[in-house]
Amino acid sequence: FFLIIHGMLIPTELQTQQVDQQKQILQELVQVLTRHETDLLSTEGDQGQEQAARLLQYAQGQDFQTIKPASSDQEESLNRLTIRAITLLRSQSAILHETLLNGGAFHWGLYNLLLASSPDLQRSFAQLLTGFCVLPLPPHLKRLISRDHVQHLINLAMIYLWEKEDNERFGYEDQGPTSLTRDMIEALAALNWQFQDDNGQDNDVNNDDDEVRKAGWIAEIFIRSDDAFEAGQVIVTQINWARKEWRHEIYARFVEDILSRNGDFFYTNDLYVLVDVLLRQLTELASLSLVRAKYLTVLVSIATRSSDYQKSQYRKANVLEMLTALTNVDDLDTESLQLCAKLYDILEKSGKK
Repeated sequence: FFLIIHGMLIPTELQTQQVDQQKQILQELVQVLTRHETDLLSTEGDQGQEQAARLLQYAQGQDFQTIKPASSDQEESLNRLTIRAITLLRSQSAILHETLLNGGAFHWGLYNLLLASSPDLQRSFAQLLTGFCVLPLPPHLKRLISRDHVQHLINLAMIYLWEKEDNERFGYEDQGPTSLTRDMIEALAALNWQFQDDNGQDNDVNNDDDEVRKAGWIAEIFIRSDDAFEAGQVIVTQINWARKEWRHEIYARFVEDILSRNGDFFYTNDLYVLVDVLLRQLTELASLSLVRAKYLTVLVSIATRSSDYQKSQYRKANVLEMLTALTNVDDLDTESLQLCAKLYDILEKSGKK
């Protein structure tokens, strides 16, 4: 009886060796990828990429289920290395992205998101999930996303919302929303984007508890959470900083899903800044950008659903000027043209300058 208890409390030599082997494989893989050495990925094209992904999976065991480390420090170290390796590999190509998904990396990320205890690791898992969500997930993986995952991300976003210490730790001097909160909100927006088809219609997905997940269900949970209004500033800031197409897309969808459920979600000042940001983004986006129509849809929602905006008609003249300029762009897509006409008509009929 003593030996059994003793074995449970004190790590065996074999267990320590297994953890060390995992760490060594992961460290070597990360070093190779960080140095941009291509030998591993260039071997016979796709085959070399698959070998790299399998090497990562081997380091973590079957389906990324790690050997249980002897201590929390060991476990955190392994998780950090795994996330780093996954991120580096996933960014190499769509083939590796899909191979890692099928190998269980996304499932592993969702599972460990709920277990991570340190702020740094929580942030890393949120970033990992966001990275996988820049492309549409297959239905069997969307079914794994539960209300527990969504609520946990929301809770973390609210906990770290205004912590000065977090900003200082990550090198931010301002007193605004923390980097941790921004990463949690971005993960929520990325997951929310997964639940819609190309036309933005309802996309039903049954998860393990047999509940139906329709388009916008994550945004709905978000706006019902305590203090969610406080995070409106974070969303506006993220749109303002967005440069990549996928980031524009997930936030445009997130804001549209929020406004369709609560047109007065944003505080007045946040709403005005959002209008400022949308005006700039709509002007600066390339004429063929598919995001332009999505941002115009958000402006239509603001004009028709926000009582604050309907009262103030904030920057109406500038919006009308922007719409006129867009309609004169030769290669503007049909959907954007139609939305420009719709929004112009709405604002003209409002009777305010």
